[in-house]
Amino acid sequence: MSQPVRLLLIGLDGASPELLRALMETGAMPYLARLAQQSPLMPLRSALPYATPAAWSSIYTGVGPGQHGVLDFADILSGAGALVSRESIRARPFWDALMQAGKRVALIALPLTYPPPALSGVVVSGLPAPSGAQIIHPARLQPVLARHADFTPHPDMRSPRANPRRRIENLQAHARAVTNLALEIHQTEVAAQGWDLFAVHFQALDTFQHMFWAWVDARDARHASLPPDQRAQAQQFFTALDDCVRQLMERLKPEQWLILSDHGFGPAYEAICLNHWLLEMGWLRLKVPQPALMRRLAVERLLRRLDVLDLRAWAPVSVRSGAMLRFLERAMRDEAIDYDHSEAIAMSGGYCGLVRARRAEQAP
Repeated sequence: MSQPVRLLLIGLDGASPELLRALMETGAMPYLARLAQQSPLMPLRSALPYATPAAWSSIYTGVGPGQHGVLDFADILSGAGALVSRESIRARPFWDALMQAGKRVALIALPLTYPPPALSGVVVSGLPAPSGAQIIHPARLQPVLARHADFTPHPDMRSPRANPRRRIENLQAHARAVTNLALEIHQTEVAAQGWDLFAVHFQALDTFQHMFWAWVDARDARHASLPPDQRAQAQQFFTALDDCVRQLMERLKPEQWLILSDHGFGPAYEAICLNHWLLEMGWLRLKVPQPALMRRLAVERLLRRLDVLDLRAWAPVSVRSGAMLRFLERAMRDEAIDYDHSEAIAMSGGYCGLVRARRAEQAP
């Protein structure tokens, strides 16, 4: 039985218009190239900060982070340091309005939809979601979710240094699992009303680019030094993603469609520690003498040198080089910070460079 899809929304997390155009021109994304002839790629201004939680919450609510309160993966406003969730969004998301209007909605792998809202339709929560949590609504569809073993709210984020071919294959499998799960839900949840909104989100693109940006962007300073066979395989990820979009469009046959991204992407060559700078400026104060902090940092540098087997590359914590040790480094530094008497502090728990400053009228 054919179900009408009035609007199909496809989220390509972290999609860069410049990179997509280049890949379409080389033939790596033929279906998206056809769509671009019907509706050209248009640049959007993302939210500040340029991060998945802040930007998608703005898409959901139509207001900026200053109103919806989501800035990063840490729920900063709660003060508890927990991961953000749907309950962190302090403005009304569009699905609430659709539910009130009696519309039927499917939200497949969209960020910040955990816990899944009890709307008329289907929700499969995307990242971040606790391991082992109930991420599908209605719960009776758990067997459907279980059939798609390659789907998790969090795509594989291990370093590209550890078996790059396997990393690329895992991310392709994740994109296909999202697609197959969406198609099965569309097929099995038959209703005469159809779908007023059917939304599908591909987080694997953002994850892939965190790991393999230099492999696919010829303008990146590191691109030419990478093995040609790995660069070719990296392009195949985009061809697989292009085919996922094709399947959704051809099988769902939407009356209208919208493909959008939450933020762009680009190379990152350097990083800074804002708390070091704030300390030098005299705005951050320590609970321990500065020499003691320097000794802690010396321990961190020693740990880096001792990791001769490059075990960090195998840790499923982050794709950034040395992420595990930077986590330990942050913990050591955070323990040393005098929060009560500092004028400004760069907050840990994310990567957006957020600084909390004390207002002039605030006493320590």
